[in-house]
Amino acid sequence: MYRNRIGLVLLLLLLCMMAACSSRKDEAGVSSTDSIPLTRVHAAPESETAEQSNVEAESQVQPTMQTSDSSGNKIADIGFDTITKLELNGLYCAGFVAINTHEVIAAISSNGYDDIKLVRIELKSGEISVLQESSVDEQIVGYSLSQLDNGSVQWRTYSKNEPIDHMYQMDLQQQKVVRVDDIEKSPDGNWMATPTSDDSIQGIWGTELSSGNRKQWTTGAKDAIPLWLPDSSGFLFLHDTGDNLGDGAGPRYELAKYDLISNKITILPYESGFWGYIEWLEPGVSILAHNGFDDVVGLKIVNLETSKEYQLVDTSDFDYLSSRIIPVMNHLFISDQGAFKVYGPNGELKSNIPWPTGFDEYTNKRLAADRPSQTDEPVREVYYAGDEQSARFGPSNLSFSQDGKQLSYLLGAIGEGVDDKVEGTRIALANSDGSGTKLVTQNYARISSLQWSPDGTTILALFTSEEDRKQSYIGTIQITPTP
Repeated sequence: MYRNRIGLVLLLLLLCMMAACSSRKDEAGVSSTDSIPLTRVHAAPESETAEQSNVEAESQVQPTMQTSDSSGNKIADIGFDTITKLELNGLYCAGFVAINTHEVIAAISSNGYDDIKLVRIELKSGEISVLQESSVDEQIVGYSLSQLDNGSVQWRTYSKNEPIDHMYQMDLQQQKVVRVDDIEKSPDGNWMATPTSDDSIQGIWGTELSSGNRKQWTTGAKDAIPLWLPDSSGFLFLHDTGDNLGDGAGPRYELAKYDLISNKITILPYESGFWGYIEWLEPGVSILAHNGFDDVVGLKIVNLETSKEYQLVDTSDFDYLSSRIIPVMNHLFISDQGAFKVYGPNGELKSNIPWPTGFDEYTNKRLAADRPSQTDEPVREVYYAGDEQSARFGPSNLSFSQDGKQLSYLLGAIGEGVDDKVEGTRIALANSDGSGTKLVTQNYARISSLQWSPDGTTILALFTSEEDRKQSYIGTIQITPTP
């Protein structure tokens, strides 16, 4: 008996030594030069039993919450299906885009805007690889990180010493970063239109991509923003009239059309002035002009078939205003002043859905009797009970699935202030017109960014905990696509 006990003890010691050696071997195999380690956090439902957990563990490796993280329980209670804790060695995550359900490209830096580094994060394995880093000669513009309709990821860089910008894309098929400065390429792939404000070569120039030959198409000193027509027969652009609007507004612009066959410019019959930025609403049919200046937000739809323009938004009261173009549908979605509104290519109102109410005490509609009494200061109209004159509460961060059938957004505190009644927001899911809203997270959290996976099956969110605002996490929620 005594020998048996000794043998048992020796066996246990041997097993412990083998486990320790295995652990050291695993640690030694982790490289710190090519990737930054991540800790994956799994938020399992409270009702999940140990037996269920064991069944899941057999099909995939389940991450666990770090016991040293005192905020772990609160984070798990938010309502995400999975949570990844980003160990970025003190760097700040300024934003991200999702390239699939388990991979993102994130912009990280020491302060959120300087010396940006773009990294690719694999949420399941925890591996991070660097795609591009800012250098002395070329700085990455963090807020330019965006996703195109085809799922590709795009960003912009600039030079501190020269007025040169470059555009890059993550080629998802070849799995590499490529420079794509020809973003004004014609749909047929034959031409590239490039605006330039150089004193010696003003106007918009065309480059034939097959030969590299260049020719000058327009002569305006600050002609800008060529938008190719779908048939590649020409492009719309902002024509510099030579008149300066003053106060920093720049040139007085006219909307014009250049025809490649006749080499002629046609000034279109719309109001001249400050046009800001233009983009296609419905290619070949209507454009959207972001024509607000200084402290004014402006949104105008211009219909090329009817030659009419519709100024939908022109306001300095934009505390609650946000807008997006609905993919595929090519309609304009505007959230403001208690309603979701959808506009068609003729500026016509397609739908008008009130903001949702009744999810909790903060999302109840504020009664007239609860509003502040009249004072000498202007009183802002508020919609929700969670709102205050000094703290905004409502929808923000609109994001549509790529098929345009579903809308996700944040409902809660807009921005962050000392008078906020709630700490952050909850994630909402709705139909493309804003109807049928349901909340898909249980508690409020400090969510700064919201993205869809390209296949429309997952919503990914970047957030921090109240206990450690420097620590970033990415949470995911599985979504059933709309038929």
